[in-house]
Amino acid sequence: MFKLQRFMYGRYGFDKLSAAMVVLSLIVFVVSLFVFPQILYPIYLALLILAYARCFSRNIYARRRELEKYMKIRERIAPKVLLCRKMWKERKTYKYFRCKNCGAYWRVPKGRGKIEITCRNCKHKMIKKA
Repeated sequence: MFKLQRFMYGRYGFDKLSAAMVVLSLIVFVVSLFVFPQILYPIYLALLILAYARCFSRNIYARRRELEKYMKIRERIAPKVLLCRKMWKERKTYKYFRCKNCGAYWRVPKGRGKIEITCRNCKHKMIKKA
């Protein structure tokens, strides 16, 4: 264990971007088993090698900048993914509407017929069928 610790001293290590790259490479590998193995297998290997190269890199500042860029992109995408997951989970009981003015999403119980929805953010009124 001490030899590995000594080897990793001064190196960047494993972070969220490296983990995401490993997961993506595994997904690409599984897909390559069924579709386009000549194209996808080299992409799988490149992603895996790049992820481990990041782990063993001594250029900590460059790796940290890459991680910050990844986290900014992830912060913008994560709420949208969570909303889509929630909308899919509740698709049988609720209907979601988006305000045309401010872009907010509103949840309405299904089966209510035509209803008037008032946006709480901008007070825009819309008549929709639930």
